[in-house]
Amino acid sequence: MSNNDFSPSPARLVESLRDTGYSLPMSIADIIDNSIAAGASKVRLDLFAEYDGELKLRLLDDGHGMDEQSLIDSMKYGSKKRVNPKSLGKFGMGLKTASTAFCRSLTVVSKKETISARQWDLDTIIETDEWQLLTPEVDDEDLSLFSEFIGAESGTMVVWEKIDRLIKSKSRVTAEKQLTKIVSDLKKHLSGVFGRFIDSNNYDEESVEIIVNGDVLTPWDPFCYWMEKGRVEREINNLKINIEGEEHDVAFNVHILPNKADMDEKEQLRARYKNEALENQGFHIYRENRLIFSGGWPNRMFAREPHMNLLRVELNFTHEIDEYFQIDIKKSGIVLPTDLFAELKDSLTPLRREANRRYRTGKASETSNKAKINDIHANSNKSIAKHSDSTVNSKIANQNPDNNTAEVENKFGKVTIKIPIEEKESDVSVETKDSLMDGVLWQYA
Repeated sequence: MSNNDFSPSPARLVESLRDTGYSLPMSIADIIDNSIAAGASKVRLDLFAEYDGELKLRLLDDGHGMDEQSLIDSMKYGSKKRVNPKSLGKFGMGLKTASTAFCRSLTVVSKKETISARQWDLDTIIETDEWQLLTPEVDDEDLSLFSEFIGAESGTMVVWEKIDRLIKSKSRVTAEKQLTKIVSDLKKHLSGVFGRFIDSNNYDEESVEIIVNGDVLTPWDPFCYWMEKGRVEREINNLKINIEGEEHDVAFNVHILPNKADMDEKEQLRARYKNEALENQGFHIYRENRLIFSGGWPNRMFAREPHMNLLRVELNFTHEIDEYFQIDIKKSGIVLPTDLFAELKDSLTPLRREANRRYRTGKASETSNKAKINDIHANSNKSIAKHSDSTVNSKIANQNPDNNTAEVENKFGKVTIKIPIEEKESDVSVETKDSLMDGVLWQYA
């Protein structure tokens, strides 16, 4: 071997590339990016356990498909750059890294005019320490399903086998429960990431139908545009980003949801507020209408805390400023440049105060109503009354209301203490108030 040969070991590289930090939802979203880039109108995903308990995944689309040479190119790490710069398939790495993060065998079948198939098998690569792209015999059931799905037209099918990084349990019952939860989380994630693509009412993008284990996904809108006008307080903005003398538009819209008390249960579920308000507050950032960051405060702009649960911030930018935001390979996060970070933080300060006010006002009203209906402090009052019986052997004497002192004598001796002396007019020790005097503890800092 030449001393100038710096080619990496295929065996070591493919194992290393398995650890790029993908979660399963991120991986699947990355592959669906390719389907949408290929002009698919339908995407079908099946994740299931076969009769022997081994997991298998199939993802099919009816996009424009690939001829044999294009398929071979697509299986390379760092495949050719797409013609359309808007393409969601951005880095030429996603199909491979997203798949092998969870499986050891990746097969891609595609039809343009004829059907072609290629396969990465990590065990073969590791055994030979060579890049070996296999031409597999496609399973008859998979091939039949693929042909039925695309009909006489074109399309692509991705198949994962030897899935070794998803479920570890050897108990079939436990594994089935875990798989059910995994599929549920996957549906939820994809309905947000591709919400604007699967929403037939969104005229900015061609509509695509995504089916996961037989269920057609419905779009999730973090900003509740479906609510009646006026219920969500919205501030619509357009930022001008100057990069090397050229201005680019970035949508920057702020939405303050109604208080939980003003939403019924169905609305809370649809807004993903009922049990997930904390994780969905903050920024939801889109690249070309594809959600890449969902919930939270990038660059630690603010801490997550309940008083900000009603505030959701929308940022949407185009492919032209990808480098400005430093999108990672998983398309799951971005870095806000320092100048933009400061501008956004300043802009959000008064809106955070309003979100905080709306949250607290609703909470105060809700607490007051609950107290009147359910006497929420009843248990506390009972507990205090119960423990007050233990003080019967204590003697209180020489009470002086002028300086709020009294003598207390028990088995340990006698002591003079300073304490407010008031006549107790009822058995209630804890009372509910609509607000705290002078707004103490409620003032936004």
